[in-house]
Amino acid sequence: MDLRTCHSRPRPTVSVLLAGVECRHTSSAESDTNFCMLLPQLCLFFTPKLFTLRSTLITGLRKYLKLKRDDEETLILKRRVGPFLVDNEKRKELSIHIGCRAIDDEDHDYCRVFELPRSGKNGHFEALISISDEELETVCTCDHHKETSDNNGVMTNCQGKDGSAILKYRAVTEEDDDRKFKGVSHLIPPTGISVISDIDDTVKITGVGNKRALLRSTFMEEFKEVPGMSQLYRQWATDLDAKFHFVSSSPWQLWEELAQFFDKVGFPDATFHLKPVRIKDRTLFDLWKCPIETKTSVLESILKAFPERKFLLVGDSGEKDPEVYGEIARRYPTQVQGIYIRNVTDETGKEERFNLAFEGVDPDVWALFKEPEAIRLPKHLLEPESLEA
Repeated sequence: MDLRTCHSRPRPTVSVLLAGVECRHTSSAESDTNFCMLLPQLCLFFTPKLFTLRSTLITGLRKYLKLKRDDEETLILKRRVGPFLVDNEKRKELSIHIGCRAIDDEDHDYCRVFELPRSGKNGHFEALISISDEELETVCTCDHHKETSDNNGVMTNCQGKDGSAILKYRAVTEEDDDRKFKGVSHLIPPTGISVISDIDDTVKITGVGNKRALLRSTFMEEFKEVPGMSQLYRQWATDLDAKFHFVSSSPWQLWEELAQFFDKVGFPDATFHLKPVRIKDRTLFDLWKCPIETKTSVLESILKAFPERKFLLVGDSGEKDPEVYGEIARRYPTQVQGIYIRNVTDETGKEERFNLAFEGVDPDVWALFKEPEAIRLPKHLLEPESLEA
């Protein structure tokens, strides 16, 4: 349940960039009304202060890597490194606007403004926002504005470009700031199928096992899809009405590039859960922290937020996905319906590592795969009535 902001362009004022969040339905203690719950978490950056440092570091990296000034790799390096060299703003104020002027300059019949607590040292905001189903319906019925997306889909207040249910909103920094910082919340029903997917070497070719390849693919090359994965996820979105959550050890500074890449190659809309990293404090060392420590808690928070939904977990054998997913399956055996591990280490699945990772887990629940088309879902997931159980 994350809504993060990261911005890398030098501006004289604080800037905001909004990532998608999840929206869940729950019941109020006082009534039977369902509420839409948002957990926003934002980052604000003030860039000019570090502009000289940014230029110096990029120049140093370019020379170290023996790249020419105008090489394509140098241009990519500038884009990818830039967000790491901005200044996070603490104790900043931000409000979330839903309805009025949230999409365009036209006033809507409905307007809710939520003032968030001041940002922390890392520039992030955390808050709980709730609106009732009745209010949500009002926002949707006053939806007259349509926005064409990059892949020719149409997005409205309550419908994404792929037809998924969403809620659009706007983040406002100051009253006299006329810039528009738009965000999207994905409306996820209490029941159904969700897919939690890793990113590196699961859906995007990264080469985590080779440090040089990892460096190049992350900072100097255009991202490349693992063949067939976007098609597989689109098929699950269509056939299962699945909702998607990308959980990765990649830092949040790469979110914008990743989101653009995923949209370009056609992955379904999803929420992103990445590592919060700041070069000015100890969180920088979290980049090298064992994924078992970091990813397990993130996955558990998602399953707890949607206790009636069934989950498919997709990862790879390059790092600790088998160990993390096995632990989650033991804790939530009724929710975890399938675990699929992309085999990037040429293992058989009979090694001691997998015996330990999936100890106590039904062997029919997990499988290794080389090609996406080799994945076989449990038959009961294709039967809608099973999802209500």
